Amino acid sequence: MAVFKILRSKMLGRHMVANRDIQAGEIILEEQPLTFGPVCSTGGEDIVPLCLGCYRPVDGSFLCSECGWPMCCQACCNMQQHKDWECSVFKEKGFFVDATQFNYDKNEPAYSCISPLRALLLQEKDPERWSIFNNLLSNSKSIAENTFWTDQHKKVIKYIRETIGLTKYSEEAIDNVLCIFLCNDFAISGKVGDDDWSSCENNGIRGLYELGCILNHDCVGNTIHQFTSLEDGFGLVIRAGCDIKQGEEITHTYVDPLDPFLKRHELLKLGKFFSCICPRCSDPTELGSYSSALKCPSCMYPVIPTDTKSVEGDWNCTNCKKKFPSIKISTLTEAVKNAAQLLEHSAEDPDIESIPAHEAFLEKFGRVLHSNHGIIIKVKYNLARMYGKMLGFEGDKLSDVQLKRKRTLCEEVL
Repeated sequence: MAVFKILRSKMLGRHMVANRDIQAGEIILEEQPLTFGPVCSTGGEDIVPLCLGCYRPVDGSFLCSECGWPMCCQACCNMQQHKDWECSVFKEKGFFVDATQFNYDKNEPAYSCISPLRALLLQEKDPERWSIFNNLLSNSKSIAENTFWTDQHKKVIKYIRETIGLTKYSEEAIDNVLCIFLCNDFAISGKVGDDDWSSCENNGIRGLYELGCILNHDCVGNTIHQFTSLEDGFGLVIRAGCDIKQGEEITHTYVDPLDPFLKRHELLKLGKFFSCICPRCSDPTELGSYSSALKCPSCMYPVIPTDTKSVEGDWNCTNCKKKFPSIKISTLTEAVKNAAQLLEHSAEDPDIESIPAHEAFLEKFGRVLHSNHGIIIKVKYNLARMYGKMLGFEGDKLSDVQLKRKRTLCEEVL
């Protein structure tokens, strides 16, 4: 019996449900991407120069002799996904990019043309895949009413049609492809060679998957997804994250589940054009997790939303009932998030990524955020991994106090 079936309804649209009971860990589906490449919908604001063969960062020291794009080596230049796709188009058009003008430490808008070109080329190279791609949900009407996205898309359209000179692709056709990526793409994480590679801020690869994009969103999705290696084509593997009963909808989360309530709603509204009403978002305590709650400065009790249907509603202390405007909650949370990002590795200041720095962060912001807040949990998770691995804190050197601290952190994260 098939694991799932695809249904359609007015409320849920096209969606996937379990055709039989599915056990936790069981594979629900496996598929290869229709196409993949650098993130494109944002007009190049989220991508730094990378190799179009292996997707590792590049510095411009090696260029493809056929099209001028920065690559790792000749082997990457010869990879089919580059040589037979965008490179062949650039060569045919006589377009040789001036990579000396690229921003190698910042976002480089030129890369936003690669994925839409690979998709548009499906019309000639693989009409069947193009038909599937072109029939994916685009939300083009909603996107057309959003000036942020229309401004970003105009940049990509201009680069493809004017800078490269590919006027055979109409503005409407390019925009439709960008809309399809925006609504359906997956951020890819998989092995590249012997290295684990993952899409992250400023280094994102997105893939389009025919069946994967059918799954609806839930902030506590019942699936997990993984990707095969680049060598195996960045295939998508979706597994059950828990037991799923026959007839139950199969879902996954479109956003980081550790993002706080207001951030999740902001991202879903901006990129997916809906407001989430899943059980977690409908509960001010987020199913008792308090994963977005702050601490009341007066009594230290949790501060949570008064109305989960409105992101602009006030937040209240559960004890003293003191009110806080949502803008204050959002601003404070964003400031703490920025402080957490400063803990990430920096070649210029390696002391930033240290156990004392993480402990100091938790000491400082543990007075502001609930102990289960997503930002706090992320820092605790990283810190738990650091005890036993960092120089001076190797497993055989940890004191009893430090071992107990590692255990406590693990228990709090779990």
